[in-house]
Amino acid sequence: MRLGVLNTAGIMFVDVDLAPVSGGEAIVHGLKRLFGKAGPSPRETRETAVLAKVHEMIRADARLGVRVYRTCAGLRYLVTHGRAD
Repeated sequence: MRLGVLNTAGIMFVDVDLAPVSGGEAIVHGLKRLFGKAGPSPRETRETAVLAKVHEMIRADARLGVRVYRTCAGLRYLVTHGRAD
């Protein structure tokens, strides 16, 4: 996972790049889906793990505001609770 932070005119964006799904993971998940035994996709599993950390931060400070968007490489957080320097 790679993190990048961009502050633009007082607004903080955090890009979180998730590890790419390997061909083997995709094939295994596809076969499980074919036989009705699939759980979340490998990408969904990665997203869930990363989002759990955001939820943990919000539980620690209820004033924290975060919008989450999907990107091609992972997720982008827009921190909305206040200005960032």
